[in-house]
Amino acid sequence: MAAKPKLKAIAMPAAQRQDEVDLMIGKIGEAQRKIESIDAALTANIADLQAEAKEEIEPLKVKVGEYLQAIMAWAQANKDTLTVDGRRTINVSQGSFGWRWPPPSVKVKRGCLDAVIETLRARRLKQFLRTITELDKEAILRAPDLVTKVPDIEVRQDEVFFVKPLKVESEMTATVSSVFVPTNATGE
Repeated sequence: MAAKPKLKAIAMPAAQRQDEVDLMIGKIGEAQRKIESIDAALTANIADLQAEAKEEIEPLKVKVGEYLQAIMAWAQANKDTLTVDGRRTINVSQGSFGWRWPPPSVKVKRGCLDAVIETLRARRLKQFLRTITELDKEAILRAPDLVTKVPDIEVRQDEVFFVKPLKVESEMTATVSSVFVPTNATGE
């Protein structure tokens, strides 16, 4: 589903009567349906182009893999003579090939992470463990009155105006106001 469009206010006279509002919502719906139709056609065209490209690319990938295997087999068989002077990269007229050591990486056997962490803790190897502290915004929303005296935190809520025409999936929204949410009955 497409993201809801954010509309900026434009210089247009305000509706004067409810029947004008009804007419404007109809025009929004008409325009939005056209947008959705164009977007759907675009998505379909992209999917078709991706399928065509994948069909053309796949045999090329197979060929590249075959060439890579052939070059690697020859290079491995001749590695001693190719790297006699310590070079690990061999330049040829069409490019280069060679061997390199990428940076080491740490792998943990699938499903064993918790056991590895516990083993490191038990062996007092905590220098290999990291603790991440994050702000739990959901917890603050559940108990906002507990953070009233904490500087630089406030709980706010936006009032949003929306228009949703008939037969249109998305609705248009605009923020009307943003208000501070009182965190306790005493108003502290």
